[in-house]
Amino acid sequence: MIFIVKNKDGKYGNLLGIYYNLDISTEALENGESLRKLDKSEKEKREKEKKKMTPEMFEKLEYLKILKTILDLENPVGIKEKSSNSNLISLQEIIEKGDYVITIDNFRKMILILYRIIANIPVILMGETGCGKTALIKKLNQLLNNGKETLVTININPSYDSKKLTETMDEINKKAGECKDEELWVFFDELNTCDSLSLITEIFINRTYGRKELAKNIRLIGACNPYRKKKENKNICGLVHKTDNENEVPLVYLVNILPQSLMYYVFNFGSLEKKK
Repeated sequence: MIFIVKNKDGKYGNLLGIYYNLDISTEALENGESLRKLDKSEKEKREKEKKKMTPEMFEKLEYLKILKTILDLENPVGIKEKSSNSNLISLQEIIEKGDYVITIDNFRKMILILYRIIANIPVILMGETGCGKTALIKKLNQLLNNGKETLVTININPSYDSKKLTETMDEINKKAGECKDEELWVFFDELNTCDSLSLITEIFINRTYGRKELAKNIRLIGACNPYRKKKENKNICGLVHKTDNENEVPLVYLVNILPQSLMYYVFNFGSLEKKK
């Protein structure tokens, strides 16, 4: 079950929206039956449309039609589609901006991540570097805001101590107060690279930092690399990096282990695989 992000009044996060029995299985997506079963005439019409486009383009527009429906967006789907509102750009233009490619994999991830954000459940995307965590969140935010990126990104690094993070959250809370009728997405990128994980945990779980509460319209999203040790490869040809430093950390990424309380909110984003 998934519900729309906003109702007809334009208020975000209202649970009294329209509900859909959404099926995002491979079979349902390939048959165009994610929202409902198609009758014979609808299937024939769909097959005719399919023959007019490349498989990639047809698949892309199918996913965007689903997003338009469940998110109750007024934007037209395709570039050639006309809209009564000239200020609205098509979902195709938004998704293609920056050469972003929508596939069955990242479409499913968009839906599952949206489900959590709508329910105001914190989301922490864990995956390898370069697998598209940040790009997906930014594109999802653009789709909801007519191509405009309203996402507030905090690029966490080892220099982020509790004081700096508190000052940043003060600024975000102030911004959220200025747009209290809309959701403000706050994205903590590389959140496990700093030593202020106790404060980040408090922000994500208690929605407080110190004695201050987060604004109700703030939605929390994070991204992190896995805490994983390097694999020893004994069959290496060429130059090999050697060091006498006994304190060298044998990790793939220089990150801290996430507290157990944050692990409940982790979304396994996976990694890029070699094309077979």
